[in-house]
Amino acid sequence: MTAFFKRNPPISARIPETLTATRASVTEEKLRNWFQEVDTFLKSEKQTDILNHPERIFNCDESAFQICPKSNKVIGPRGEKNIYEIAKRSDKESITVAITVGANGTLLPPFLLFSYKRLPGPLVSNVPNEWAIGKSEKGWMTGESFYEYVANVFHPWLVKNKITFPVILFIDGHKSHLTLHLSTFCEKNKIILVALFPNATHIIQPCDVSLF
Repeated sequence: MTAFFKRNPPISARIPETLTATRASVTEEKLRNWFQEVDTFLKSEKQTDILNHPERIFNCDESAFQICPKSNKVIGPRGEKNIYEIAKRSDKESITVAITVGANGTLLPPFLLFSYKRLPGPLVSNVPNEWAIGKSEKGWMTGESFYEYVANVFHPWLVKNKITFPVILFIDGHKSHLTLHLSTFCEKNKIILVALFPNATHIIQPCDVSLF
């Protein structure tokens, strides 16, 4: 292999990223059609001017983080077959972190979602004042928790920072982001929700590409 790479400098050995069949099926034509559909929608609503104001364009995404991730390797006696690591908490327990960024580079306060029935006092008191925290059964984003984030964190931030309405919020098409309750709130408060093209967030989701 060494000789092969020397003969072919432009080629290198890389570790591939796993791509599901549904994501692999996304084509340039499909993405261009999606962009055209978004443009057509904004024209029909007479809101294309928003695209000239990056401070009015936002993208929200979330990612889960394990509380006790499993270690890859540890140091132990040679020849020992069983080496154990004592976990203080379940290795399946996780928290979800939701982040919203503006097209102008503005980073909004994050939203931390924990798997508690009741949030511990020390946790609440140690979270920075502008950050938001919530809870769900498994620490995952739900329709209710995402609504609470948009209604109690995102929208108040827009008002506080005197952002001109309407604004656009790009989200992925997960069911927790597309509830009737949220859609009604956003329509009333001039927040235009735009779901990104399915299975293409690894290409066109800014937070997914550059943050998570």
